[in-house]
Amino acid sequence: MAIEATKHYVKNYSANESIGSKMTLSPNNIKYTFEAIKNLIELKYSVIYANCVYEEGWELHHATEFYYQLKKLSDYLLTLGDLEDKLYISLFEEFFFMPNIDD
Repeated sequence: MAIEATKHYVKNYSANESIGSKMTLSPNNIKYTFEAIKNLIELKYSVIYANCVYEEGWELHHATEFYYQLKKLSDYLLTLGDLEDKLYISLFEEFFFMPNIDD
């Protein structure tokens, strides 16, 4: 139902505006990162904010899976051509995974 509503909105109302969404990544869903973001792109979302939960539960194998998912996503984005001014995905911000530096 939500996907059909999104398709309807994109077709009828979003001709000159971008649509966006937010997703939260956790140890339970990290293995779906690529498919989830690819699906949003195919639904014509152009602004995608994604962040990881901070609660406990993360293990080293989750980091390995996250790396794999981001690599797969990057390879997919390269096949789509020049998207620099058309698509924003927060996971690819230059300082996204940098520690905060206290002044």
